[in-house]
Amino acid sequence: MKNLTIICLSIIITILIAELTFRIIGMPIRTLVPNKFFVDNTSFTWSEPDKTLGWVNKAGQAISVEGDGALMSFWTYGRRATRLNEQKQDLTPSIAIFGGSNAQAYGVRDEDSFAYILGHQFFNTRIENFGTGGYGTVQTFLMAKRALEYFYLGNVPELIIVTFSDSHILRNVSDYAWVTNISDSVGHYISPPHYQIVKKEKQFIPFKTITPWFFETSSSIVTALHNVLMKSFIYNKSNDGLDITRAIFKDFYDLSKTYKSDFLVVVLEDYQEVSQDVFSGFEFPVLDCSGPERLEPTKYLIGGGGHPNSRMHRHYADCIKRWLAEYRKQDDVRGTN
Repeated sequence: MKNLTIICLSIIITILIAELTFRIIGMPIRTLVPNKFFVDNTSFTWSEPDKTLGWVNKAGQAISVEGDGALMSFWTYGRRATRLNEQKQDLTPSIAIFGGSNAQAYGVRDEDSFAYILGHQFFNTRIENFGTGGYGTVQTFLMAKRALEYFYLGNVPELIIVTFSDSHILRNVSDYAWVTNISDSVGHYISPPHYQIVKKEKQFIPFKTITPWFFETSSSIVTALHNVLMKSFIYNKSNDGLDITRAIFKDFYDLSKTYKSDFLVVVLEDYQEVSQDVFSGFEFPVLDCSGPERLEPTKYLIGGGGHPNSRMHRHYADCIKRWLAEYRKQDDVRGTN
């Protein structure tokens, strides 16, 4: 019994010394930082929880925390406003836009978003924008499946536009760098729905909330152990990001063919200039509207380093407008043959 007591005391003292050492050398203790976008009923809240997608745009209005605090309007079915009122337009053709926060147009007023501008320019076309902040390609794909089945109800869009930013690659595999940069309304890390490669096949991993371990919010050692486990073993699939992203875009293209919709990918942001690697060999069109965010960030990004500003959205609209004009010409030619 005496020996057991000595062993237990030795273990406790060792742990205390290790904890003290970790703190002296500056190892952090996990701090819970609630995500202001996900906290209920604030002026900044633009989202609401969703069991499958993790979160979706919440119908109503929200104020941007970037720039001058733009007022952003959201509609049912997770859409960002693309016209003066939500009432469905019985217009054909129609265009559905899917993507992350750049498609969502976080940080700019409704009328300054590229989707709204395009809706004004192509006033005989119904444009719906399902872009959602924080989404990668996997969540975007799941949102598209939901919208095509439950929102369009058979009256499918003529054209599906999917936007791409290079940051989506890590999100598509729920890499540690992304997981530890996003949290829920109480500060717990969250892992978005994503894919991993298991035995050379992609395997779907559903949305998950990562709760802290016991004592993680008060112990440097526990924090370090949990971080090592996540970074080195669970959320360490960044090397698979490119292959997973390519596989999801193939699924996306196949989905569009199932619904007999045309398909376009628009590159909105590409800091690492990887889009050629992502889309090489595909038969669907890819429109690269990126560039200004790399070359002149102070001119085209909110605060010089945030989301695209209104000037950048005008650039996006002009870029897509030129493609759509040619697309319409081809439609006219097909219609006369």
